[in-house]
Amino acid sequence: EMHTTQVSYRQLDIAIRNALRLSGDPAVAFRAGQRMHVTAYGMYGYALMSSATYAEVRDFSNQYIGVVGPLCAATYSSDGATVVCTMEPLHWLDPAEEAYRFATEFSLSAHLTTIRDLAGPSFGFSRIAIDYAKPIHAQTYEDIFECPVLFGQAGTDYWYELAKADGPVALADSRTHRMAREMCDHLLTEVNRAG
Repeated sequence: EMHTTQVSYRQLDIAIRNALRLSGDPAVAFRAGQRMHVTAYGMYGYALMSSATYAEVRDFSNQYIGVVGPLCAATYSSDGATVVCTMEPLHWLDPAEEAYRFATEFSLSAHLTTIRDLAGPSFGFSRIAIDYAKPIHAQTYEDIFECPVLFGQAGTDYWYELAKADGPVALADSRTHRMAREMCDHLLTEVNRAG
């Protein structure tokens, strides 16, 4: 039986507010997200790494992201040339709130780190839309993502060219993927039961 420590969103909220207050750094969420390599996600990460194709990676993420207790819900779609990921903080509802911004910044940064682990260090987003007003550290967004970032939009999304993460995944392994998926199924059932 796999040992898993469960953390409530209430506890996460306290940790986020403490991090913002104690660090004195408005961009602390970005640095935390940059540490979220694909292996940091346990079985979910191994399932991503062992997926046959990048399309399978996106489908798997759409179905199983809940197992990692994400700060933001994230959904991928593609029109055949571009991929868009729509994000929404799960437990913070007010875009004007610091914790809401933290959840968004952490998630954007973590997504970039994870996709680079799979697709290579040259991977990048082509643009980002953010649903809150431009923060004082807006320059950090440009520095980290190196693409246009638009604030005050209707929702939060990032786009990238499909060609930047397409076709077979380097570490594809069907046996590993099947095993990791089974464990994620089990975890997702538990997460859903626990609410």
